[in-house]
Amino acid sequence: RDPMSIRILLMGDSTVWGSVPRQVAPCLDPLEEVVRKRLACGPDLPPVEVINRGQDNDTIQRLLAERYEQDITRLPGPPADFVFVRYGINDQCYLADWTVDFPRTYHELIGRLRRDLPRALITLETIIPYLAPPVTREVNDAIRRIAADAGLPVLDTHGPYAAILADDPNRLSYRRIPLDTVPAARRERIPTDCIVDANVIALDSRLDLLLKDIPDWYADRHPNPEGYQVIGAALAGYLAPLVCRRSSKIRGV
Repeated sequence: RDPMSIRILLMGDSTVWGSVPRQVAPCLDPLEEVVRKRLACGPDLPPVEVINRGQDNDTIQRLLAERYEQDITRLPGPPADFVFVRYGINDQCYLADWTVDFPRTYHELIGRLRRDLPRALITLETIIPYLAPPVTREVNDAIRRIAADAGLPVLDTHGPYAAILADDPNRLSYRRIPLDTVPAARRERIPTDCIVDANVIALDSRLDLLLKDIPDWYADRHPNPEGYQVIGAALAGYLAPLVCRRSSKIRGV
C-alpha cells in the first residue's frame, strides 16, 4: 500500500454488498470499484483503497454479535481513514422493538468504531428507497437523529437515488423471480445467462416486455449496476474534498 493512500471502509447490508450483480455480471464494477475509479479521476487526489464489508440480510445487531471483530478489529492492513455505515432496512424488519433497539445498537456501533478507529471520519448514510415510502422516511429520520446525537455527518444516499426513481421507478433495480413462475411457453425465450439457480434474473429492462405481467417481476428493489453507479457517485462526490484535505495532512502540506 502506498503510504500516501487513503483507506475507505463501507459497512452495511445487501444494498452495500450487491451479491446478485457480483454473481450475474462479475465483469461489472461493484460499489467499491465504482467509488475507487471515480475518485481516481479526481485531480490531485491520492490513490484510495475501498473495502466493502457489506453483507446480505445484515443488521447492526448481527454485525456486533457475529462479525465485528473480524471485519473491523482484525481487518488486515492499516486502519481506515473514512467509514461509511448504511443500515436500517433489515433492522426495521427484524428488531422486536425497532424504535428503541435501532438507536441503541447504532450508538453501540458508533462507540466501538470510535474506540477502534479513532482517526477515522465516520459518516452515516440514509437508506435507499427500498421499504414502503413512509417506512423509509421513518428509518431515515431515525438515522439523522442518531447522527445528530452522536455529532456525526450524514450522507444522503437516498436523495439522488430517489430523484432518478421519480422518473422511472424500476430503472435502478434488478428483476428476480423463480423460473417456475414463468409460463412454460415463455421460458424458451429467456436467455440462458438470465437463469441463475432456478431464478430468472435481469439486471436491467431487457426482459420487461416478456415478463412484466408476471407477479413480482418488479418486486425486488435491490440496486442493479446502474444503481451502484448512483450510490458510488454520491459517495465519491462527498469524499473527494475530504480525501484531498486528509491527504494534505498526511503530507504535512
